[in-house]
Amino acid sequence: MVLKIHPNKKRKWTKRKTRTVLFISFSLICLLAGTAAYGVIIYKKAETVLVESYKDEGRKKSVLRKEEVHPLKDSISILFIGVDES
Repeated sequence: MVLKIHPNKKRKWTKRKTRTVLFISFSLICLLAGTAAYGVIIYKKAETVLVESYKDEGRKKSVLRKEEVHPLKDSISILFIGVDES
């Protein structure tokens, strides 16, 4: 007994496989594009925070300090908790 395969069945399987591959590819491309866009947004925010944190706002020497501080000679410690946005 010889089994005959209908020609449409093979084409259907190929269409189904093609759809599956296209769906998976499209999903991966969307996921990668979203991840890249999020990474760029985070990078730009970090860049602006760094640039703004080093702005010289015309701060003057404290009136309580009489002499200048020499970081190589004098021990100082600074604790940075965040960026003041006020």
